[in-house]
Amino acid sequence: TTRYVVFLQGDGERNPRGQRNFDLGDFGTQLTEKGFKIENLNLAENPTIPKNTSVLVIAGPQAQLLPGSVKLITDYVQHGGNLLWLGDPGKLNGLQPLAKALGIQFGHGTIVDPYTQMLGISDPTVVLVAKYNSDSPITRGFDTATLFARATSIQTSSKGDWQTTAFLKTLSRSWLETGKLQGAVRFDPKQGDKPGPLAIGVSLTRELKPSGDDKKAPHAKAQEQRVIVTGDGDFLSNALLNNGGNLDLGLNMLNWLSHDDSYLNINPQSAPDRTLTLSNTANATISIGFLFALPLCLIVFGVTFWIRRRRR
Repeated sequence: TTRYVVFLQGDGERNPRGQRNFDLGDFGTQLTEKGFKIENLNLAENPTIPKNTSVLVIAGPQAQLLPGSVKLITDYVQHGGNLLWLGDPGKLNGLQPLAKALGIQFGHGTIVDPYTQMLGISDPTVVLVAKYNSDSPITRGFDTATLFARATSIQTSSKGDWQTTAFLKTLSRSWLETGKLQGAVRFDPKQGDKPGPLAIGVSLTRELKPSGDDKKAPHAKAQEQRVIVTGDGDFLSNALLNNGGNLDLGLNMLNWLSHDDSYLNINPQSAPDRTLTLSNTANATISIGFLFALPLCLIVFGVTFWIRRRRR
C-alpha cells in the first residue's frame, strides 16, 4: 500500500525537501527511500486534505495559521486521520483548538539539562533521552540515546476516548526552565520551574468504529487512530538527524503512525566493511615484493630456462 505523508506548508513550517539546518530535507529523503510518498500541502492554496493521506505532519509553524486551516486540521483528526505534530517551545500559532481536541498542553518554557556539558555539549537546552517506555511499540526494544534541542514538555489529560502514552521522557536531572536562558541557568521552583523527568513525546490512540457502508461489510473491524505529539521538532532537522538514534526514532514514529508495525525497530543493514587495513611493514613488504622480488624471480626463471634449452 502506498503511504502518503503530507507535510503542511505555507506558515513557516519545516520543509521535508529543504536544505536549511531548520528543515527536514534529510529525513524526507530517508522516508522516500523507505517507500513513503512525500507531499507538501498549503491549505491557503488548496483547502482540502487528501483522503489518501496516511499521516499528516505539522512541523513547527512559525506564523499564525488561518482559522479555516485550523478547522480543516481539527476536522481531519476528528474524522480519524493520523497525525504527527512536531511542536516547539513558544506560541501555538492558532493551533489551540487542535490541542484542546487532543487533550494536551505544552509547557511554558524550555527544558534544560546542564549536565550534558560533561558529554561535550555546551548548550544546556540540548537534552538527552537515554531510557524509553518499553510499553510503547514505538520505543519497545529501542536502546540508542537521542538528542533534542530546545524542547518543551507535554501534559495530557484523560479527556475523551483517547489513550495516551508518554514514550519519550527526559532524565530526572533536567527541568523546565520558565525564565530567560541567560547566564548561569539554575533550577528555581519559586519561579515556576518544573523538575524532570518530563514528557517530550506522547502517543494517542483511540478506536474508530465502522460507520456507514463499512458497517454492512462482512467482518468489519474497528480501526485504530494514531497521533504523536512531540515538544521538539529539531531532532529530525538536518542539523540533528544524524545524532544518536534520532533517525531510527523518526522512522519508527512514521511506521507506527502509518500502521506498518512490522517495520518497527528494524535498523537498516550496513554495508560490509571491505576496507583492507595494512601496517607499514606489510605495505613495504608487498611493495618490495611486487616491484623487485617478483620481477627478479621471473628474470631468473627465464634465464635458467633459456640456458637449459641452449645446452640441449
